[in-house]
Amino acid sequence: MFTFPHATFLANAVAMTALFLTPFATAQHSTPSPQPPVKEAAAEPTAADNSPPSAPASDQACVVIDGQNYSVREFEGFLASRFGPQAVSEFVDHLLLQREALRLEVHVSNEAINTEVERRIAGLRTLFPGGDVTSSLGQRRTDLAAYRHWLGEQVRSELTLSQCISKRRTIDEGELTALFQSLYGPDGQARQIRHILVSPRIARVPVGQIEKAQEILAQITAGADFAELALKHSQDPNSAKAGGTLSYRPGALGIEFDRTIAALAKPGAASLAQSPLGLHVVQLVALQPITFDEARPALLERYQQRPPTPTEIALFFKALREQATITLP
Repeated sequence: MFTFPHATFLANAVAMTALFLTPFATAQHSTPSPQPPVKEAAAEPTAADNSPPSAPASDQACVVIDGQNYSVREFEGFLASRFGPQAVSEFVDHLLLQREALRLEVHVSNEAINTEVERRIAGLRTLFPGGDVTSSLGQRRTDLAAYRHWLGEQVRSELTLSQCISKRRTIDEGELTALFQSLYGPDGQARQIRHILVSPRIARVPVGQIEKAQEILAQITAGADFAELALKHSQDPNSAKAGGTLSYRPGALGIEFDRTIAALAKPGAASLAQSPLGLHVVQLVALQPITFDEARPALLERYQQRPPTPTEIALFFKALREQATITLP
């Protein structure tokens, strides 16, 4: 059973003010807002304690302006008028997610969180001249350190949700078969490829780099030596030394990259491709027969790790709410 004393509602409502920063957020799906820790109330005076009892928490001052105290209760009323029941609903989902993560033994590493935070901040920088986001964050009365902290908690919530949903998924053999055909074609052909990483930017690729990639692609299509171009232009030095050879496994570089590779019909075909690593020029080297059973382990990994859909998220929280007894005093 859940109860919502004013202190927890206040903490949730304060956290909701982070939504003013959502123009900067690049989350792939909506998740409950992360909550700051709530300080425990002071212990009740014992019989030996002769000090006067403190005022109820809701009557304590939240802010003082020109000597005038404004209470926590007034602040709660202000926040409730701004956010209303939606804030409480999101807080319920946040708590339900925490409980389910404990039950499923889901743990999101700090390394995974920091990697995703830096990826999103890198994308944010591409939206501003010189990559400077400080002034725009300052207009919203925050700074990069505070934004990075808020984003870290948001990412933690998103990754936790994704892992929880993944663990609760049941395998749909029909979807697994469709995934196999989308990656390897109806005839089951694994693809060996090579690449030139033209721009390692994670988010928006500069126009100049796109033009450069198109020029390299044109040279390859005209018969230029791929290995020489890889040595000259690739920002991936390890693969460049091997002629651009890339150990490709479907699912490792994202859906968009996989679709591009799957569209290469025969050896020698080349194209531009986007991945989380940046902008590539890719070329199909060879096709190798692969059976469904051989591909199944990789298919299962990709199937379970795919981002949850909005429908999956809605059904996930619906199920958790139906299993819990929730009381709103």
